[in-house]
Amino acid sequence: MKLLPYLVAFSACFMTIAMVEYPKDTFDSAVMGLNLWWNVVFPALLPFFILSEILMGLGIVHFIGVLLEPLMRPLFNVPGIGAFAIITNWY
Repeated sequence: MKLLPYLVAFSACFMTIAMVEYPKDTFDSAVMGLNLWWNVVFPALLPFFILSEILMGLGIVHFIGVLLEPLMRPLFNVPGIGAFAIITNWY
């Protein structure tokens, strides 16, 4: 008998009951989380999203993929376009 599905179901039921029992705390926590996302996460990721879209729109990502295909395939066993993901993660 596997306990993990029962544990997940119990946790979901417990969290649902807690949210219904304490709606003010739930709402305040949700507002704090959204404020954190809007004030910290979104401004930090916005330049990355914009730059990535520009690079993909100009075809630079495809160019990098074609250029680095001979290197990426033997080293990491991924297509050359995977180099874009690796390069952006190093930034």
